[in-house]
Amino acid sequence: MKLKVENIEYELIPIPPQLAPYNTYVAHLLQQLPKNCEEAKRVSDEMSKALDALFGGTVKPQPEKRHHIQVFNGLNDLTKKVMEDAGLFRQPKGQRTKKSSPTEPHNSSKT
Repeated sequence: MKLKVENIEYELIPIPPQLAPYNTYVAHLLQQLPKNCEEAKRVSDEMSKALDALFGGTVKPQPEKRHHIQVFNGLNDLTKKVMEDAGLFRQPKGQRTKKSSPTEPHNSSKT
């Protein structure tokens, strides 16, 4: 997939499983609320390392720092779409898993 940001075109590939931990880590870091400047610097440095590792295997050319959030979002959207298309997050229509209720007996075998 191609993503154009400010006249720069990036080629994105879906996040492969071996890079998924970096994606998860970046998402975690984005939720952090640093308590002081030193902690903010540490989180920022960690995010830069994680994004560099993630983008190194999924984006060409390497995105400019000012484009990181757009590229990160595009990469996640692409990966989600590919996984949905592969059926990894879908159940066939009309086939929902029935959850047993605490008041309903569960029979594991029929006699």
